[in-house]
Amino acid sequence: QRRVCDNPNDNECFVSSIFPLGGKVVGGSSMFTLTHMQKLQAHRYVLLNCAIVTPFVDEFRDLIKRRSRGRRPSTTEIETRVFKEFVDWFQRL
Repeated sequence: QRRVCDNPNDNECFVSSIFPLGGKVVGGSSMFTLTHMQKLQAHRYVLLNCAIVTPFVDEFRDLIKRRSRGRRPSTTEIETRVFKEFVDWFQRL
């Protein structure tokens, strides 16, 4: 059984305790390379849908509200900024 890794040249894949192993292999497998955009989208999806990251997303939303220079940003504006900027902000922590 092979697992998808960011670095396919490594002999071992790190398995996170955040995401338990589940399911079983059915049928064959194949390797493919994600484009930069696909990797970014997958990374963002996982971060924004992972319960352990939720407090950081909430902190980022609060940061957006505090830095809005006296005006209250709309929910749509906040969520757009979370979608576009959260991954970079989270990586800098």
